[in-house]
Amino acid sequence: MPDKSLSAEQLAHFDKRLDRIAARYEQLEQELDALECRMIEPHATPTNEGDNQPITTPRRKPKPR
Repeated sequence: MPDKSLSAEQLAHFDKRLDRIAARYEQLEQELDALECRMIEPHATPTNEGDNQPITTPRRKPKPR
């Protein structure tokens, strides 16, 4: 039966890959959190420089039926 252990070089390679995957996962979680926050307040847009209040977009008027 062949030896199934990994060399130190292979372990280091997989460790680096795992670190990159973990960093990307963390980044995606942060992006998802930001999107969820935007869903909570969908009418708010980012603030202008020097402005403390978010700019809100007007809601559309309902179409007459």
